[in-house]
Amino acid sequence: MNCNNIKEWILTDYTDNELTADKRRLVEMHLKDCLACRNFSLSVKETAGAVTNIQRVSLDQEKIWQQIRTEIDQEKSPSLIYKPRHRVSIWEKIFLRPAYAGAGMALVVLLTIFYFHRLPGKMAKQQEKVEDIQYLSDVVKDLALDESEGDSSSSSLEEYFL
Repeated sequence: MNCNNIKEWILTDYTDNELTADKRRLVEMHLKDCLACRNFSLSVKETAGAVTNIQRVSLDQEKIWQQIRTEIDQEKSPSLIYKPRHRVSIWEKIFLRPAYAGAGMALVVLLTIFYFHRLPGKMAKQQEKVEDIQYLSDVVKDLALDESEGDSSSSSLEEYFL
């Protein structure tokens, strides 16, 4: 037998005198030869003896639960330090408070001005792009017409850019 098995039996059944006769004889033979297990057995018996000499206290469960309920009720009751606040709804926070309403209105006005102020500039840039594309297409058409009318060896496009 190894020491781990013997220590397990000492902790469980040997101390309580619940081992079978064969196992008890194996444990006692091992304890005669092994000093470490013998010391372990003595310390377990001392601890078990100290625990068995402690007086048991009977507890009244109803009193314990009553005390728990009382403490919970005391925690629920408002104290002088903490006063529960009135819960404010979202409606009150946003629409009924003038500072929030004024700030919201100002933000809407600023965003509207910003959007419409930038709109004419964007439209003018788009109109310039359309005019530039139209101009370039007219130039290409004119050059293509010039090229189809003449029999020159170089194209009018080449002459225009060179």
